[in-house]
Amino acid sequence: MWDYPRPPRAEAVRRRAVVTHGGTVVADTDDVVRVLETSHPPTWYLPRTAFTAGVLRPAQRRTVCEWKGTARYVDIVVPGVEPLHDVGWWYPQDAVYPTSKGPDILQSYSGAKRYVMHFDKGTLPPVKGFWSLTMYDAAYFFVDNPLNRYTLSQRDALKPNADGSVDLYIQNASPGKDKEANWLPAPPGKFILMMRLYWPNESNPSIIDGTWTIPPVRKVGDRA
Repeated sequence: MWDYPRPPRAEAVRRRAVVTHGGTVVADTDDVVRVLETSHPPTWYLPRTAFTAGVLRPAQRRTVCEWKGTARYVDIVVPGVEPLHDVGWWYPQDAVYPTSKGPDILQSYSGAKRYVMHFDKGTLPPVKGFWSLTMYDAAYFFVDNPLNRYTLSQRDALKPNADGSVDLYIQNASPGKDKEANWLPAPPGKFILMMRLYWPNESNPSIIDGTWTIPPVRKVGDRA
């Protein structure tokens, strides 16, 4: 542990995490982040959306990290079982989960159409941890697809354009073999996109202070 980095390093982990209490599954996800920090054992972070509604209850405990800020603790509460007190924590700015149900407030995303999210050169999500873009169907379930791919992120070998920009292709059918590295498969019907930014920058460029914004998801054929 003493050779772990300082400041801490966040790593995306390709591993499923299941949390149980009293024989009840309270969280199940493959969206896992491991944080390594000098003199501390590895810490595993799961998105709050992975937990069953109602099992996380705010606790009174607070601690302060010089790098991550003030941690707010939670209890895990399952009916008929002794609560687990101060078993987890979160940081108010530790992660941001912007969610989008359509290209604008009047439209929903549909697998019957094709979409592109375009990042100019050097403008991928600014984070100290990592970022991901996840595809869900209209009921917030993962979408089965031939690539078994449910997210795109910086841990993927995204293929840049000739000018250094990056396009993410969001559609039901393959955009072609030469573009599949950047393809996030969609269902035939409605879908939802969720971007996760772990340990986002707090100053320019930053989603927190508004100096960086998520590029729009445009329907193919629409003008920028």
